[in-house]
Amino acid sequence: ANIIFNKSLFIEPIWILRKFGLFKNLNLIYMHHGGSNAFKDFYMKNKFTKHRVKMIFDAFDKIICLFENEKSYPSDVKLEKLFFILNPLSFAPTDNLEIEKKENIVLSLGRITKAKGIDTLIKAWQNIEHDVKEWQLHIVGDGEDKLEFIKFVEQNNIPNIKFIDGTNDVEKFYEKAKIFIIPSVYEGFGLTITEAMSCKCCVISSKTDGGRRLITNNSNGLLFDIGDVEELSSCIFKTINDKSFRNKIANNGYASIEKFKIENLYQSWEHVII
Repeated sequence: ANIIFNKSLFIEPIWILRKFGLFKNLNLIYMHHGGSNAFKDFYMKNKFTKHRVKMIFDAFDKIICLFENEKSYPSDVKLEKLFFILNPLSFAPTDNLEIEKKENIVLSLGRITKAKGIDTLIKAWQNIEHDVKEWQLHIVGDGEDKLEFIKFVEQNNIPNIKFIDGTNDVEKFYEKAKIFIIPSVYEGFGLTITEAMSCKCCVISSKTDGGRRLITNNSNGLLFDIGDVEELSSCIFKTINDKSFRNKIANNGYASIEKFKIENLYQSWEHVII
């Protein structure tokens, strides 16, 4: 059997159980949802987690990262166990989707938390709302800060912001929106970026690892400094008011997601699954 783990809370228990000789006939796979620099720049920098690097490479047979972004690994990293496999698109790209028929919607989709930068997005919208009265900001998802953000919007009387409950049926939201924003403080990959591109949205992202890896600024998307309300306001205003620029970004984004199609990625798993 092959068992894939993607939560760090499993690391210590699996390491202990394997020390007792269990799971000898299983192929245990650990999947880290980010780049390979996490072993040094995430685990090793925290005294409470630095032991996990040795445990990961001792306890698991194979380790998957989304991409390689490290040149000098800690000594505990066993390169022969390390594989790199991108996240595939959640659904097939929408070839026949017409950008001109989309609605005047700016979309953000995911967990509604400060870690996802939703407070930055709301404040950026507040800056420009009087100049974009024909547009709406839709924030789709749930999270521990959602009620706080709703209250902030109500207290400050910010118009044209709609909060929508989270759902797994997300494709319909991308297909309606002309602009998609991911304002996260941290994002290892940014699956929603590729999802939005596959539905011909003009994507704006903060300069997280995922954002900078997936987007070439002003080519297939726009990038802004993490937490920079003014810069995000400027990006939104520009894409709303420059139709030809917005459509160019959306079309370039759509053209750049070919490598994330499932048919181009599934073979990578043949080297991992036994």
